[in-house]
Amino acid sequence: MNRDVMEAGIRQFLEGLFDGLDEPAAKEWIEQTPGRVARAFEEDLAAGYGEDPSSFLEPIPVEDASGAVILEGIRFTSLCAHHLLPFRGEVTVGFVPDRSHVGLGGIARLVDSLSRRLCLQESLTAEIADHLQRALHPKAVVVVVEAEHLCLAARGARKIGHRFRTIERRGTSHPELDHLR
Repeated sequence: MNRDVMEAGIRQFLEGLFDGLDEPAAKEWIEQTPGRVARAFEEDLAAGYGEDPSSFLEPIPVEDASGAVILEGIRFTSLCAHHLLPFRGEVTVGFVPDRSHVGLGGIARLVDSLSRRLCLQESLTAEIADHLQRALHPKAVVVVVEAEHLCLAARGARKIGHRFRTIERRGTSHPELDHLR
């Protein structure tokens, strides 16, 4: 990431926003806000670009594992690639191990890494499933992402409290994962 370029772009955006307006605080905001915004993106909101999501999924060999592993309630916040507005929600991951498992903290860090990038919820859901499939080669994977989008709540239709759900499945159907919808 290039913080100087990000700051310059944010400064230009603010200058355009306040152009011709008599806003007493505008000068201070134009001077101080670009650095704060660039740091927020670099250190948190888009920090996932500096990480390799696959590195969090270290396979652990297991034998005779046939039951499902389900991790629910992985909370995240991301930025919509269409409007740069946040969406936040929860991820549920379920998989049936074949010959390997993974630490549950690794799954949570995978979600964190992928969600701290500009994305669409549908893509985020597919990427989580794809990373798990590649790392573990499980018999089945199901990823459910449910989130509320500020682009729908704060602009356009202005509907708060909605839940947008996306689901991705990989591998074979498995009765212990069929309830994940």
